[in-house]
Amino acid sequence: MTGKQNLITTRQRLISHSVAEWNEFVAYIDSLTDEHWLVPKDAAGWSVKDHVSHVARWDSAVIELFRNDVPMQQTLGISDEDWTLDDYNPMNEQIRQRTIEDPVDIVKSDRGTTWAALLTELEVLSDDQLAAPPGEAGINTGDESAPTLLQELVGYLGGHYAEHLGCIRIIVEGSA
Repeated sequence: MTGKQNLITTRQRLISHSVAEWNEFVAYIDSLTDEHWLVPKDAAGWSVKDHVSHVARWDSAVIELFRNDVPMQQTLGISDEDWTLDDYNPMNEQIRQRTIEDPVDIVKSDRGTTWAALLTELEVLSDDQLAAPPGEAGINTGDESAPTLLQELVGYLGGHYAEHLGCIRIIVEGSA
């Protein structure tokens, strides 16, 4: 279990942590030009826009899981074969291919709308839900380091934003 998972023990701390990581993510990407969003790419061909769209799609899948009990795989449109792999790259590439033609303004709009809906869903999660194993909520990670949904969401949300912010910084600024 990571240090952040140990420190975040309530819904409000989860929300505060997620908001802080989200705000850092958005502040950076909103400082970029449309050219920054589209032109530089990483070795796998991902642009800033691809990373932002990816984050919004995963958040949408979390929302649909909590709101309507729709499995994340279904919301994301990921094949059974790729969903069961221990490698996220094929899943992430399927998501990227579905959003690759989306214009920057649509991705920005979707990002904001999705974030607002996600916060609403987090606010209504009960302590019992957050204390349950992630699998009971439909999040199956196979990772024993996050024994509760709350702890899993620390990585799913704030950790995910920080991870992609790091990737975006490398795309825009180059490797150090």
